[in-house]
Amino acid sequence: MRQKTPFVEINTGALGHGLSVGVGLALSAKMSGRGFHVYVLLGDGELQEGSNWEAAMSASQFRLGNLVAIIDRNTLQLADRTETIMALEPLVEKLESFGFQIARANGNDPADIVRVIESFDMAGEKPHAVVARTVKGKGVSFIEDQPSWHHKIPVGDQLRQAIEELE
Repeated sequence: MRQKTPFVEINTGALGHGLSVGVGLALSAKMSGRGFHVYVLLGDGELQEGSNWEAAMSASQFRLGNLVAIIDRNTLQLADRTETIMALEPLVEKLESFGFQIARANGNDPADIVRVIESFDMAGEKPHAVVARTVKGKGVSFIEDQPSWHHKIPVGDQLRQAIEELE
């Protein structure tokens, strides 16, 4: 992914390594005085991996105010709802207890996510998290909010219908 998408240093996935790598990059920026910010996009199902919580503790311990975790809170994961498989709520309170500055956003509205990030005190010492509520497959009637579409790809008539519904 790094070679294909500018500013993307690493892509990880469901194993939960993204926040740990992001903490390392943010700590490097802080220690070297380079001052850049690190943004990590996480799925809510991914938060069930323990390494995320270890990374969250480290982010607070090292006062990484240059770190922003954006959590796609669609309440779905591979086979079912996150709350059925492994409950995350109260998510905001958990993140606050780890020392994060938290804000909520409409994750289906990129402008709202940008607005929320711009409201953060990026000069401070608290790491930041955006809990971005989304609807998986929003706008496509047969995909929207359906766990069964986690790994499917629309083809043929499904693809045509999806494109029509999104236009």
